[in-house]
Amino acid sequence: MSEYLNLELTKEQRELLLDGLRFVRSARALDVRDPQPGDDPTRKAELSEVDELVGLLEKGPTSTVNA
Repeated sequence: MSEYLNLELTKEQRELLLDGLRFVRSARALDVRDPQPGDDPTRKAELSEVDELVGLLEKGPTSTVNA
């Protein structure tokens, strides 16, 4: 994530976005797929990206988010 995007969100928008990210994280973690070479690192990378976004948003409504 090298490009920056500043967002101004209301508290409700922030909570909705966090709920969506948590849903995506759960869906990725529980996704059932046929094992393919390289799947585990790919899944871990996806989960790590979602966790990073959640962490940025959980800092508080007054924080600036750079994506």
